[in-house]
Amino acid sequence: MLKENDKLAIAFSGGKDSILMLNFFMDNPIIRDLLVIHIDPGFGSDIDSVEEYLENNGVNYLIHRLNIKSGIPKSNEHPCFICSY
Repeated sequence: MLKENDKLAIAFSGGKDSILMLNFFMDNPIIRDLLVIHIDPGFGSDIDSVEEYLENNGVNYLIHRLNIKSGIPKSNEHPCFICSY
């Protein structure tokens, strides 16, 4: 459970659920320090819009960039299937 003056790190994909969760924690007065973490797997997703949203909302954030695509063998499967298998 959260207590007053807690520090909190949350994962943020940039989707609707993440935006809702982020807004909840930004508006929560007991959270003293919030860090938003986004992992870019390197598949060419729109990281600029995620970063812009976080900057516009004044939150501390960390974007960790990976290049998973280079390590995935050629396959007819969608890359998400390969990682979750």
